[in-house]
Amino acid sequence: MAEPLVVQLRPETRQALERRATRDPVLRGTAAMRLALFVSALLLVPLIAVNAIEGFRPRTLVLLLFLAVPAAIALWGRRMLRTVPSEVAVDVLVISDDDVRFEALTAVNPAMGVAEPDVWPRVDTTSVRSACGPRTPGWAG
Repeated sequence: MAEPLVVQLRPETRQALERRATRDPVLRGTAAMRLALFVSALLLVPLIAVNAIEGFRPRTLVLLLFLAVPAAIALWGRRMLRTVPSEVAVDVLVISDDDVRFEALTAVNPAMGVAEPDVWPRVDTTSVRSACGPRTPGWAG
């Protein structure tokens, strides 16, 4: 039995993916918090101005219901800021004599989730070759 071929991410590529996975939710969360603050200001300033000019009227309390939108945006932003990114797997795939095993990979975008691990039998495989770039020694094809 031949030694299985293990395909791994280069350390700098893995670090770059982990850095993006950490940075993207923080940027989205910060932007959401700023948007919630801006929308709140757009809603509250006219409400306060109308109450100051015309005096308080109970019907103006209905306008406070519109503050649910920035509150929902702020909650989503807080959740994004608290998101803990998962680590990127070192091994991408392992090619042995019997099968090709794909490891679980986390996506940079949390909405995309995780690519589940999978195993493909090599019964019908005629050759394995590089799909991108020049052919490298050690690849059949």
